[in-house]
Amino acid sequence: MADGSQKDKEVFEQAVAATTRAVTGDQSIEVRFTADVPGMSREEIRVQHLPHKAKEKDIAEVRGQADAFALKYRYHDAGLHQKLSPGGAVSQAIFDAVETARYEAIGARQMDGMKANLSSLEAKRALENGLLHPSDDE
Repeated sequence: MADGSQKDKEVFEQAVAATTRAVTGDQSIEVRFTADVPGMSREEIRVQHLPHKAKEKDIAEVRGQADAFALKYRYHDAGLHQKLSPGGAVSQAIFDAVETARYEAIGARQMDGMKANLSSLEAKRALENGLLHPSDDE
């Protein structure tokens, strides 16, 4: 996919969508690729598009993002989460982070490929939040 061909991207997106549906356990969930903010609802999962000239890191991050949303869809109970959520911004942020770690750990423990994808996504999250400094080769 290093050449960025449209056909390769379409095949990649079809594979990611099929895998995402399989992980959610819901074949009716719509998986879309977007240049907008990624996110999810009960009807759809929106994953970032690959860049024009995707690198292995980009591919792993997109897979990780799709895996994370699929795991949340399958294992997160929004009603229970809301019911148990603590007050206060810091407590809420910690509670949310622990819940994310919980459902992502379920997938990481079950599948090595998912573990690698989620690891790439976590590195991206850390970098975006100023927790990591990029190395000289990035």
